[in-house]
Parts: sequence; structure tokens; C-alpha cells
Amino acid sequence: MKTDWRLNISFALGWAIIIALCVVWNFVQKGWFFDIALFYIAAVYFCGAFFGGFIALFLSSRKMAVKSATVRFSFFFVVLSVFTIGATALVLILQHRIYFTQWHAPVGTITWSFQLFFTALGSAVLFLISGLRPLLPWGIACLFVASILFSLGTFTRNR
Repeated sequence: MKTDWRLNISFALGWAIIIALCVVWNFVQKGWFFDIALFYIAAVYFCGAFFGGFIALFLSSRKMAVKSATVRFSFFFVVLSVFTIGATALVLILQHRIYFTQWHAPVGTITWSFQLFFTALGSAVLFLISGLRPLLPWGIACLFVASILFSLGTFTRNR
């Protein structure tokens, strides 16, 4: 099966826009104003959703081409949610790593390795505790819709 890169990129772009809008909508509902801080938050979620959506559709279209609709729905639901959350956490980890580099030991030392590990771990835990909340409830609804559309064959092209 040949991969249609334009379809994967367009899905990833659409998924990233939807997730970023869900996050912005959640913060605006809580009284935030649309300023540069909210733009940066939405950009982190946009980047994570773009990469997560791209990888999820690529893997799902490869692995689930001939399976039943319920199996495709379940697989895509899990893969899309895991890769979206994981890629967004990775973007946040990289952002924290760049910020905290100024206080870390020289690169390659054992101390630096511990600092890198615990900075990444702390950033991932921070994202899991407070970073998933802006995706609720609209992110879950969009995840259901995307999984239903994938199970119906909307995002795949048979060649």
C-alpha cells in the first residue's frame, strides 16, 4: 500500500487546528483573553497534534487496511490519542529542556544525564497533570468523530 502524503499532511493539519481551537476555546471560556501567552499555549498543542496526527494516520492506514470497522475505530482512537498526547508532551519537554539548559551541567557528564532525565520526567508529569485538562471535553468529542471517520474509510485511499 502506497502512502498518500498529501492526505496524511492535510489530516494532520486539520487535526492540529481542531485541537488548538479546543484548547483556545477552553481557556477563553475560563476568562482568559486571547493574548500572546494563549497563542504560545495553542502553538504547543498545535505542534504536538500535528506530529501526533501525522504519525497516527500513517501507522493506522498501514496496519488497519483490511480490518473490520470496529477494529479500525478502536485502533485509531487509541493510536491518535496516544500519539497526540505523546507528541504534545514531547514538545513541552523540549521547551522545558531549552529553558533549563542554562542551569544544567556541561553536556555529556553524569550530572547532565540525571538533569536531562529528571527535567524530561518532570515536564511529562506536569503535562499529564495539567496539560490534558484543556482538551476536555471537546478534544474527546473530536477524537470520537475522527475515529468514526477513519473507521468508515474517509482518511484512506485504496490503490
